[in-house]
Amino acid sequence: MCSHHDESIEHALLTCLWIVSAWFAHPFSYKVPLQTITSFDRSLFSVSQLEKSSDFATHISFVLWRCWKHRCDCLYKHIPPDPIRIALSSYHAANEFIAATKPGIPIPRQLQRLTQSLPCLSRWIPPPMSLNTDASWFKDSLLCGIAAIARDSNGRLVAGRAIKMMVPSAMAAEALAIREAMHLANTFPLQDIFISSDSQDIINSLRQNSPASDWTATNILSQVEYLLSTRHFN
Repeated sequence: MCSHHDESIEHALLTCLWIVSAWFAHPFSYKVPLQTITSFDRSLFSVSQLEKSSDFATHISFVLWRCWKHRCDCLYKHIPPDPIRIALSSYHAANEFIAATKPGIPIPRQLQRLTQSLPCLSRWIPPPMSLNTDASWFKDSLLCGIAAIARDSNGRLVAGRAIKMMVPSAMAAEALAIREAMHLANTFPLQDIFISSDSQDIINSLRQNSPASDWTATNILSQVEYLLSTRHFN
């Protein structure tokens, strides 16, 4: 984002001055030790040792995710870097995830007989399998990387795929990522699948059964629509 250093993983997620500001702006106020960073994995291990709780690890994961997504937005959507946005969005997203995965509040014993006599109320049940997709595309080289990961209803990683190829546009890359996720879903034929993508253009096109806004993604989206018709997806 700063265009002052080589884009290593350490620079993209830790040492870029915009990213350093985002880490410090987060409610945990982590100050990145720029002088001691040697590799990303060692730095991540050091951060994880600051507090041995699953909630803290969740917040760290969401900061890293939002740093990467914001970097992509700056590069491809040409928005200015905003450390405060990274900090707040990662904090709120992590809190929502933590709240959604916490066990429910137990019913007091005094109310158990009453609740047993009431009719069952419908409630939301986490999908058995969630597939997340992402794509990165480089305009100068037309090279892209697409990825799809599958998690069970407890958030555990159960499968994943990553592919590098050349495509003509960013939208085509996002469409390929969704297609790859659907191929991955076919390895779980007996389970309901929830697929998520951050490409609003593609989501709108599939929901409205309308042509893609970028013609280079049209043929890929036609393949995705066919795969959608072969089984139940959300």
